[in-house]
Amino acid sequence: MSEPGISIIICNRDYGRFLGAAIESCVTQDYPADRFETIVVDDGSTDDSRAVIARHAGSRGVIAVEQENRGQAAAFAAGLERASHDLVCFLDADDFFLPGKLAAVARAVDSLAPLPEHFFLCHDIELFDEREGVALRDTWFQLQGIARLGPLVSLDAVTAEYPYATPCGQVMRARTARAVLDVVPAWEWRQGADALLAHAAMLLAGVVHYLPEVRARYRLHGSNHFGAVRDGRYSPKPLWIARLPRLLYHLERFVDSLPLDEAQRASRLAYVKHLERIGRGASRVHRYAEPWMTIVIDAPAGDPDLAATVDACIAQSHEKVEVLLAAPAGAPHARLAPRALERARVVPVDPDDTQIGRLAAALAEARGDYLAFLAPGELPDPVFAERHLHAQRFLGTCALSSCDIRVINGARVLLHAGVFNGSGVWRQPVQMVPPFVAPLRDWIFPPLPANVLRRCALLDALVEHARAADLGPMADLAGWVLLPFCHALAGSIRINECLVSLRVEDAVAASYGHYSEPLDAAGAPVSPDVERTAEFLFELLCLHYAAFARVLPRAWRGQFVNWLMDRQSPALAGRLRALARRSGCAAAQALLDR
Repeated sequence: MSEPGISIIICNRDYGRFLGAAIESCVTQDYPADRFETIVVDDGSTDDSRAVIARHAGSRGVIAVEQENRGQAAAFAAGLERASHDLVCFLDADDFFLPGKLAAVARAVDSLAPLPEHFFLCHDIELFDEREGVALRDTWFQLQGIARLGPLVSLDAVTAEYPYATPCGQVMRARTARAVLDVVPAWEWRQGADALLAHAAMLLAGVVHYLPEVRARYRLHGSNHFGAVRDGRYSPKPLWIARLPRLLYHLERFVDSLPLDEAQRASRLAYVKHLERIGRGASRVHRYAEPWMTIVIDAPAGDPDLAATVDACIAQSHEKVEVLLAAPAGAPHARLAPRALERARVVPVDPDDTQIGRLAAALAEARGDYLAFLAPGELPDPVFAERHLHAQRFLGTCALSSCDIRVINGARVLLHAGVFNGSGVWRQPVQMVPPFVAPLRDWIFPPLPANVLRRCALLDALVEHARAADLGPMADLAGWVLLPFCHALAGSIRINECLVSLRVEDAVAASYGHYSEPLDAAGAPVSPDVERTAEFLFELLCLHYAAFARVLPRAWRGQFVNWLMDRQSPALAGRLRALARRSGCAAAQALLDR
């Protein structure tokens, strides 16, 4: 049997109380001393970690690396810089290897020789409850379902969310790890880099091999970032949910960096897409019904880009998407391909109707639990519906989700990607924005096509009221009427991803300044009548006060009225009282008199 060279990389940050055992588990391995090394990277510890490392400095093959606190990915990279062997085994400082680990890895590698350019192997791990001093019943492979997968799984056969070991059970070629860490920005992965590394190694190798032997101990001590023991069983922490968008983003960019042919690229993007569906979808164990999303395309006149918008809508990855075309009978949709006409249902509208009127007609026909509104030339990404639905169902309770936008010209040339992220206004990957955080007159939303609204009875009532009311020019400002109201109902969630491309006729408009104001149906900035809007919304409250009272507490209704009146003229209060008297809504008038 050959004895391949193995570099062990231990990453440590303030785990001095565990580090000594981790190092000892490496240096006492029954493996030729000249065929392995233990590289201990201390990532700016503030405890006694460096003293622990110093005590082991004379042990065989121990190499100490010290750096300022830069995070896990940077620690991995620093260790790889010192690695001199072909294979790499990673080890978190709070875990340790069991005796015979390196010899077992060598036997497995020998049976698979010669190794391909990129190689990835995982072995089983014992889960150990440090507080109780006992091993959990299931090993990692049993817990993750890996035990039933056989000796390997290829890229196109992955069905699990994470069919890999934690770092103490991962083995790969050093060139594989370097190929990942040379591309991934370390500052983005101060924690959780091992998950990214495992998925990216799979993208490179195309297959993961399994060694069904328990050769390391994962210590569950109460301070682990991603796991805990509850009622004697392992329980993952939900941190990965918030990190999923970032993981998917970097995996997609990693695929873009690889020299792949078309088939290879397609298979790797399919893997990333599958990972997204597993991570974002509701568990089928609970037998939840998947929600419908209705996308309304407002097309009162012919537009050469209508077909492209319809094609982008019917190509959504979410299965239950209904596409409604609000258009004059027989006009702009006549040029659509038969496939598009099969998937996009035409809702006839009066071409002279207002934007609100056209959308109200479409809404009356819509079956969707969630709603999006587009115009010809606006192109949602294939994952537009899926990512909005995931945000609203799993990341925050809200009535509205908003994404970042790209700007393109009529020839579909990209002018600007990430308008809101690039402005510095949107900083977090996902951000909850509570109701009433800004006055009605302050616009805090991206354009209407970048938003998805959760449908409810009050939203339907708003649309019908807007259709019947005399809103004047505001009847062509659907975004101005819909978005502030939905946000007031239950807040909104911002998704810091570009999920839709908007068309502009003039490149000067491809800026945050242009899109930070309300836009009309033609995409031009406008200055709506804020006090007329407040009167309209207060009248809606008066007419449907019982419906509001059924689902929203009195405190919300009081905040709603205060929000309508914030930074408005003194005369507005008198006009609202008159509205309350005419409608006969004493409860609404009482809110004004508080």
